[in-house]
Amino acid sequence: ATITIPSHPYPTLLNAVTFYTSVFSTNHQSNLTLQTKLTGYKGTMNVQGSTTGQGDWYDISDVETYNNYSDTKYIHVTGYHPYMRVKCVANAGTLDKVLAR
Repeated sequence: ATITIPSHPYPTLLNAVTFYTSVFSTNHQSNLTLQTKLTGYKGTMNVQGSTTGQGDWYDISDVETYNNYSDTKYIHVTGYHPYMRVKCVANAGTLDKVLAR
């Protein structure tokens, strides 16, 4: 799946920025691993699901907190969720890439 990260204001310690990746179909997979690449990321991140991809978003994964994290992070999701996206609330740094397998 091609997952894009929309342009958004650069976060600061005083002004957190909430943004979401593009919505992607899970293609009827009940086990999925997301690979995220973060650089200097400070904030939270979690995976959300939807049955329509148009709304009614619900949290799938726990909300993870990062403090100046620069590395690759893997998030494993189980259960049938037709559509997903990643929610980020950032105070610093960037989410550089998200891949789904």
